[in-house]
Amino acid sequence: MNKGEERATVFNLAVLPQINNIKSHFNAILVQIEDKNTEEDVFTDSFPLIMKKSFLITIYSILEKELSKVTQFAEFSSNSTLKINDLRHRGIFRDYNYLTKVIGIKLPSDVWKKIRTYNRIRNFFIHEIKVVLTFKEVQQLSNKSVPFIEFKSSGDDRYVIKDIGSEIIYDFLETVEIFLKSVWIALEEGGHIHKRGNKEN
Repeated sequence: MNKGEERATVFNLAVLPQINNIKSHFNAILVQIEDKNTEEDVFTDSFPLIMKKSFLITIYSILEKELSKVTQFAEFSSNSTLKINDLRHRGIFRDYNYLTKVIGIKLPSDVWKKIRTYNRIRNFFIHEIKVVLTFKEVQQLSNKSVPFIEFKSSGDDRYVIKDIGSEIIYDFLETVEIFLKSVWIALEEGGHIHKRGNKEN
C-alpha cells in the first residue's frame, strides 16, 4: 500500500462504501434488464432517461455532502480567520474555492473540469428532463471529458437532451471517487485535518 492509499483511510471507510453501493445497485439493474431482453430498443425503453437521471442526482448528492464534510473538517483545523460561509459561492464551488484558495491544497484540474460539467448536467435534470438548450450550451456539454450525452434538435437553436448513455453513471462514480479521494489525501498530507481533541497539539 502506498502513502496515498494509507492517507485515504477515512475516505476508504466513510466514502468509498457509498460509491460502491450505488455501483452495485446500478449493475444489478442492468443485469435484470439484460436478462429480460437484449434488444437495444427494449433496453432503452426499460431503462429510461428518468432512471439514469435519478442515479446521477444521487451520485451528485454524495459528492456535495462528502465535500462539505471534509471542507468543514479543514475549516476547523485551519488558523485562517476566513470561514466557509464568508465566501460568496455555494455548494461544491464554495467548498472547492475554500479548499484551494484558503486552505491552499492543489486538486487535479482535469477532474474538477469534469465535476463542473456534471454539475451542469445535474442542474438541468434537477428541474426537468426536457430542458431546452441553445447550441452554445450543447457545445459546452458535448466535450471529450463527458461524451455520453445524446442531443436532439427541436427547432431553431433549440435542443433537448434525448438520452444519456449508461456509461455516464460509471464515469461519474469514478470521477467522484477520484476527486474526493484526492481531497482527503491532499488535506492529510498537508496536515490540514486534525482530530478535534488534537487541534492545539
